[in-house]
Amino acid sequence: GDPCGGLSRPYGERDQPGGQATAHQDQIDVGTRCHEKVSKFLLDNLCLSTGRLYIVEVSGSPGLSPTVGPGARADAPVLLRCEGVGYRYGGQVALAEVELALAPGHSLGLLGPNGAGKSTLMRCLAGVARPSQGRIPTGGRDPTDPATRARVGVAPQDLALYDGLTAAENLAFVGRLYDLRGPRLRDRVEAMLELAGLRARARDRVGTFSGGMKRRLGLACAAIHQPELLLLDEPTVGVDPQSREHLLTALGALRTGGVAIVYSTHLMDEVARVCDRV
Repeated sequence: GDPCGGLSRPYGERDQPGGQATAHQDQIDVGTRCHEKVSKFLLDNLCLSTGRLYIVEVSGSPGLSPTVGPGARADAPVLLRCEGVGYRYGGQVALAEVELALAPGHSLGLLGPNGAGKSTLMRCLAGVARPSQGRIPTGGRDPTDPATRARVGVAPQDLALYDGLTAAENLAFVGRLYDLRGPRLRDRVEAMLELAGLRARARDRVGTFSGGMKRRLGLACAAIHQPELLLLDEPTVGVDPQSREHLLTALGALRTGGVAIVYSTHLMDEVARVCDRV
């Protein structure tokens, strides 16, 4: 049933007694010509039908940079790593034995339906939740370490903006949390307003913004301190087509600038556009 050969096994698979999860990571060796077939196969036959979170390694594709995964060089640089990570909500297993690695400048998509564990994994990667087991060294440090958090930007699924402040004030506030001051802070606020396409609305209160505009501002806030890694939890949920296109274009610009991205979604077309690993 695999249209291109070499289908990976499920990651975070919930097929054990009591709904417990197992995690595996294999490779699927395909070219970009197979993206649509693989995407349709995964969507139709895996994620929606099983309620699992999957990672599929896509390698050998023209135009894609090498990734850290099975078969990668032992000395390849690693920015983010999960080592046997598990998480429980009481007696419910949300994640089990998660293993992944991400190199600087690369992007990883977490694909799965609601309830598959994407947001839970994101919270662990951001250091908001502590795994029940395993380790998540980010740049060799724990994700709760202040030095690590200074290198990471987070755009959560629930918007983290102040409606009573303007767009520029929201950006400046977040920038100050990362010790940006003076001309550098002003330059970063201007750059992020441009990235979000909100320069004309810089002095308007965020409470007057549409949902799509707020999502764009949320991404700008996550990137204002020029992080090495962005954690984006369903950043296009509930947005209009224009804002969605602007968000995806902005992510392309950030990737071109060398930012690594972990991107959670249930939309295959976004994964194909944003991520070089899924």
